[in-house]
Amino acid sequence: MKNFFLCLSAFILVFFLSCSQPALDKNNSNEQTNDSLTKEIQTTEELNLALNQAHEVETADVSKCTEPPVGINPTEIVGEFYSHLLTGNVEGMLGLLADDLSWTHLGPLDPSLPFYNTFYGKDGFLQWLNALVTSANLNGFTPKYMISDGNRVDSSVLEGAFMLIPQTQVNIENFHTFKVNNNGKINYVLVISESDTVVKSLSGSTGDVFETEHKIEDYQSNFMCNEKIIKDIALLATYLIKEGKINLLNKFISGDIETATSGNESSVPFFGKFIGKKELKNFSRKLAKEVKTLNIKYAAADGNKSNVHCVVNGKSSNTNENYRSKFVFCFQFDNKLRIARLYVYCNTNIVAEAYR
Repeated sequence: MKNFFLCLSAFILVFFLSCSQPALDKNNSNEQTNDSLTKEIQTTEELNLALNQAHEVETADVSKCTEPPVGINPTEIVGEFYSHLLTGNVEGMLGLLADDLSWTHLGPLDPSLPFYNTFYGKDGFLQWLNALVTSANLNGFTPKYMISDGNRVDSSVLEGAFMLIPQTQVNIENFHTFKVNNNGKINYVLVISESDTVVKSLSGSTGDVFETEHKIEDYQSNFMCNEKIIKDIALLATYLIKEGKINLLNKFISGDIETATSGNESSVPFFGKFIGKKELKNFSRKLAKEVKTLNIKYAAADGNKSNVHCVVNGKSSNTNENYRSKFVFCFQFDNKLRIARLYVYCNTNIVAEAYR
C-alpha cells in the first residue's frame, strides 16, 4: 500500500494549485444580463412551463444541497481529505469520515474489480481502499476543477492507474461527489468513473493503454454568474435535452458550445463529442430517443458552473435492453451567461452493456 501512495505524492501541488484559484469578484456581476435572462425565462411561456416542470421533477428529499453550519467549509474538508489520500495518511482520512459513511464507486459488480460497490462506515472505506490498492497502482491524479454548493462538493479528476492484472495502463476521468455533515465529517461519497474503459482494460495485453476519449476542461470566465440563474438554466437545459427540445434555449447557448459524454462505446448513440448548436440539438435528439425517465435529484452551482444530478432509466434502441444509471450534466457558462460547455458523466459500463 505504501508504494501505491508514494506514486501520488508528485500530484499534491497540482491539486492545491487547481483548488486555490482566486474567487471571482461578485461586484463584477453584470446585473443587467442577469435580470434580462430572468425576465426572458419568466415571460417566455414555454420556458417558464418547462422550468416549473423541471422543478417538479427535482426530488424534494435529503439529496438537495443544504447550507453547512457556520465555521464548516466543505471544500476545505474535501481538500484535506485529498491531501491525506495523496500522502498515504490513512488515519488522517479516517478522521474526516463519519461513522455512517456511504461510499459508492459506480461500476460493474465483478470480482476482478472489487472496488466497484457500495461500502458503509469507516471499515467499509478501508475495504474499498484495500480493494483498490490490490487491483491497481494509481499513478496519476490531476483535478480539473471543484464546485461547492452548501454541504456538497463536486470534483472532476483525471486519474491514471496501472492495472496489476493484466498489467495495462488506464487513464480515465472520475467524477466525485462529497457530502459533509453538520459535524464537519464526510458522510457520503459517490465516484462516477469511466468504468467501461476500465473493464475493457482487463482484456488487454501487457503494456496496452486505455483512455477516456473526451476529457472535461475548466472553462474560465471572468463573469460572476448569479448562481440561482445558472442553476435554473442548467435545470431547464437538462429537462429540455431529455425532451428533445433544447432549441427552446437557443438564446442561452454559445455558438461554439462543446458537448461531450464520457464513454468510448460507439454503439451508444449519445456517447461522443458534439460541437456547436446544431450538434447539441443532435445530441439532445439522440438522448431523448433512448431515455424513458429522467429524475432530477438536485442541482449545484458555483461560480460559472452548475451540475445537475439525475437518475436515468433508459432503453437501448439497439437491443431493447433497459438500463438505469446516475447521470450528471455539468454546465459551464461564458461571459454572456450562455452555456459554453456541457459534459455528461454516467456509469458507462452499465449503459454500454445495454447496447452491445
